[in-house]
Amino acid sequence: MQWYWKTIIGFFASIILLANILFTWLDRTPYKETKAYQKTQSALDRYYEYRPTVISDSLQIGWSSASLIPSSQVSEAPLAGYGARKPKYATGLLDSVKAKTTVITNGNQKIALVSAELLIIHPEVANEVYSQLETKGWFPHEIYFGATHTHSSIGAWAPGLVGNLFAGSFDQEMVTFLGSQIASTILGAEENSSLGGYSFLELDVPDFIFNRLARDKGIVDPYLTATMFLTENGKAIDLSYGAHATCFDHNWKKVTGDYPAVLTELIRGNSQFVFANFRAGAVASMGPARNGLANKEYASWIAKGIHEELKMPLLMNPSFFYTGKLEVYKLPLYLEDPQLKITNNLKVRPWLFRQFVGEYPVEVSVASIDSLLMIGLPCDFSGELAVPLYEYAQSKNLSLRINSFNGGYIGYVPHDQWYDLNKYETRTMSWYGHDMGAYLTDIMMQIINQHAA
Repeated sequence: MQWYWKTIIGFFASIILLANILFTWLDRTPYKETKAYQKTQSALDRYYEYRPTVISDSLQIGWSSASLIPSSQVSEAPLAGYGARKPKYATGLLDSVKAKTTVITNGNQKIALVSAELLIIHPEVANEVYSQLETKGWFPHEIYFGATHTHSSIGAWAPGLVGNLFAGSFDQEMVTFLGSQIASTILGAEENSSLGGYSFLELDVPDFIFNRLARDKGIVDPYLTATMFLTENGKAIDLSYGAHATCFDHNWKKVTGDYPAVLTELIRGNSQFVFANFRAGAVASMGPARNGLANKEYASWIAKGIHEELKMPLLMNPSFFYTGKLEVYKLPLYLEDPQLKITNNLKVRPWLFRQFVGEYPVEVSVASIDSLLMIGLPCDFSGELAVPLYEYAQSKNLSLRINSFNGGYIGYVPHDQWYDLNKYETRTMSWYGHDMGAYLTDIMMQIINQHAA
């Protein structure tokens, strides 16, 4: 029987060795004690010590859009958004998905406000845009990325196992195509720009959003924000809202921009605006309010409801400002090792996580026009965390926009109090630790203070 016990012991020893190779204990070091935070803080300090002089001048504003549907049959392209969607390939087109850009310049600085009707702006796509523009007079820090976060748009843009799960098989040709189309909107908006002005408003619209993570124990981000532009070419509007674009479920197989696409078409259809864009706000934990409808009817109900809320404020002829201090930059965001959880105290080894997901440098994007401050983050950022930041910015006489999906991606950043919940957002998709919410809040508070000063 000696051989039998040796086999049993050898088997369990192999299991323990394999587990040690693949898994390790979760690290709960407070973020302020980490080297990553200290490096990010140093980068912040360096930028603001040598912050360039901001000059106010007349504004040139332009906009442009381009289709994100490849010339090949749509049915050959996978849809991005749901791991549970099988097969991934689209069966047709419900509505065209586009990239849309507004460019603002004042002779000293220029900003490209980009949003694509995609799940996210993946780093592969962002890098392709930078590459295509590097000889065209644009620098990466001048491009402020966003996405509508529709879960039923074109995929194939993310390598790795996780990319395959959520966006289908990776295709470099698709990345090149998407990058080219987005770059064309930036150049087109710049070429079509003319003297113009801007205005902005914020509305409390709580009826079309709910907290899908904490439900009644948490709060929602009810704010719908709009930035309007006026030139000799007409009026344009740039919207942000926090409800996930998930009106179409994982069984849906046609390409669609979800409720943001319906909303922007409704706005353009009233003839007041010739161009309408949408950028996801702080969408983590925020779902579209439920009413028993599904798919097309669900998206239409959300879009029409938000449109009704907008009608009266848009008819009030807000004042437009025709000069502006522009500032745009990206600050590096340093991170400790990833923490993909298996249990509340056990995580996948960082090397294995990087095999699944890949590894890209990430940044915090900042763009401002006078007192309008926009901060773009490389994640699904929680609406629960955004609300106190909006209120803090208002106390400093700033109007703050927080947008997710700025060209990098580090998973979900929920409110830290929910980090140990055994739910999808907090267990599967919260990749960088128990107080990532506090970390990003800290950084944004410092940015707000600098702009208020």
